[in-house]
Amino acid sequence: KNSIFTLAERDEQFKVSTKLYNLNEELAYIVYEVDEFIKHSETSAIENPKLKKSAVKLNKELIAFKETLVVTKGDNYVGTVENQLREKLSEIYAAITGYYGAPTETQLENASLIESEMSKAKELFVAIKKGSMKKYIQAVEKVEQKLPTLKSYKDFVDKE
Repeated sequence: KNSIFTLAERDEQFKVSTKLYNLNEELAYIVYEVDEFIKHSETSAIENPKLKKSAVKLNKELIAFKETLVVTKGDNYVGTVENQLREKLSEIYAAITGYYGAPTETQLENASLIESEMSKAKELFVAIKKGSMKKYIQAVEKVEQKLPTLKSYKDFVDKE
């Protein structure tokens, strides 16, 4: 009642904050999946010569994809690099949640851009899964090797 912000403004801030929070969880899960397959493909390439070609191809593709999602190089002191999706998402999330009123038009535009980037990243990951990851999984199954055991999205979010 005594707030300087209206209920509608606070609701808008909550709605946008929640959307960005959920995007961050989705992004974290994608990076988790990518990391698990990077580790698996690195090990497989060394341990089983029959898997080397598909493992190396998948590994390179996943590392390049991961570099668009999160900063993987530089030390943020001497060697800084351009922010990636996670860093951009964190910045806009912090800006919006740090103020209890409605997000500004610029913040809403930035949130929309981040949402669009996330959609493109998810589409690219689906393409990787249908392409080189599918071939890699088939090769792993053919030599009767164990695939990485991934947590479900729900388990990942609930326990991380």
